[in-house]
Amino acid sequence: MKKNGKIFISSTFNDLIQARQKVDNVITGLEYASGGMEKFGSSPDTPLEKCLEEVAKCDLLILIVALRYGSIEVKTQKSYTQLEYEKAIELKIPVLVYLSDSKYPASEETIDFGEKREKLNEFKRLLRNTHTIFYFKSEDELAKQVAIDIPREMSRIIDFDEGKLKQFQNGEIPFEKFLVRPKKYDGIISTISFGFTVSRDYNCYERTIASAAKAINMATGDTIELEAIIDEKVRCKIFFQGEYADWLEREVESIFSSLEESKVKDWEMPNIRYIYEARVQAVYGSYQQACWDSQNEWVDAFDVEGMKIVEIPQFKEKKLLEVIAFEID
Repeated sequence: MKKNGKIFISSTFNDLIQARQKVDNVITGLEYASGGMEKFGSSPDTPLEKCLEEVAKCDLLILIVALRYGSIEVKTQKSYTQLEYEKAIELKIPVLVYLSDSKYPASEETIDFGEKREKLNEFKRLLRNTHTIFYFKSEDELAKQVAIDIPREMSRIIDFDEGKLKQFQNGEIPFEKFLVRPKKYDGIISTISFGFTVSRDYNCYERTIASAAKAINMATGDTIELEAIIDEKVRCKIFFQGEYADWLEREVESIFSSLEESKVKDWEMPNIRYIYEARVQAVYGSYQQACWDSQNEWVDAFDVEGMKIVEIPQFKEKKLLEVIAFEID
C-alpha cells in the first residue's frame, strides 16, 4: 500500500535516464507514489499540459539538473523542466534541487551549447540563489542523498489522519500508550524533550539494522538509534538519519571530550543526563526475519517503534544524576 503522498521527478530525460531510475527506485522503496514523464502513457493533452497537470498533483518535486537545458516550449522559450519547476513554485509545492558536480560523467551528447547553455546557466543561477543545493558526482550518490532527504521533507508535508489531528490538537504524543499501541499513533508529530547519558564504557547510540530501518521508512546503513528518556518519564528509542545522525555523533563526541577534560580524578566519572528539545515523529513498523537454533529454523516477526527526529535538536540543560566511582587495581 502506498503512503499518502506523491513525488514528481523533474529533469531532462535522455542524459539522466539512469539517475531518474535510481531516484524512482528510492521513492517506490520508501512506499511513496512517484510521477514523471515515463509514466504518462497516452493522453489527449499536450506534453506540457500533461507535465504541469501531474506536477500539480504532487506533494514534493525532485529537480535534477545536469548539463542539458532540454526541450524548449515555443511560447515561453523556457524548457519543460524549468516550467515544471515554476509550476511547483507557483503552487507552493516544496522542491528539492540536485545539480551535477563537475566530476559527474558527461559526453558531447549530454551537454547543451550555445543559447541553450546560456539559458541553462541562468536557470542554475536562479536555483542557487533560491535553494540549498546538493551536488552529486554519480547516480548512486544522488540516490543516497535523495533517500535521506525525502523522509525528512515528507514528514513535514503529509497530512496525517484527520482523527489523529483532532485527538492531538496540541501535537502531544501519549508515550505510555504509544509504546503499548504504536500503530495507532504512528505519524503524529510533536515537540518533546529527551535526555541521555554518555559513558566511556559504552556507546550511547548504535546502528539501526537494515530490516528495522526499512520497516519505519528510514535510510538503511545511515540510521542510528539512541535509547533516551522522554519528558523525564518514559524510556524510548529515538532514530536519527543523515544530517541528524551527523549531529548526534558530533554532540556525543563534544560531550565526551568535555567530560574527559573536566574530570578531577581518573576513577571518577560524572553521570550526567543531557537534555534536548526536538521535533519528532512517532514511527512504527514491523519486519520478518529468519531465526534458527541447533534443531529448528523458522521466520519470526519483529516490531519497531520509536521517535524519528525531524529537526535538529536544541540543547536545554544537563542534570547530575550521581557520581560513579571506579576502583583502580
